[in-house]
Amino acid sequence: MVVKSADGTEHTVKWTDKTTWEGAKATGEGIAEGTKVSVKYTEKGGEKAAVGIKTGAKATAKAVSQ
Repeated sequence: MVVKSADGTEHTVKWTDKTTWEGAKATGEGIAEGTKVSVKYTEKGGEKAAVGIKTGAKATAKAVSQ
């Protein structure tokens, strides 16, 4: 998925079968576009893989696409 930080920077983060999420508005396969999210991820070889995604008022980024 792609998330946009508060400063407008877009980050591509892989969604894996180990990614956990809570409080999300599900679209069948993930989080609805435009949902505000906080993402915890690992980075290896320049690729970011989401470990946990949380939605809510204190979210720090915005889901752009999946």
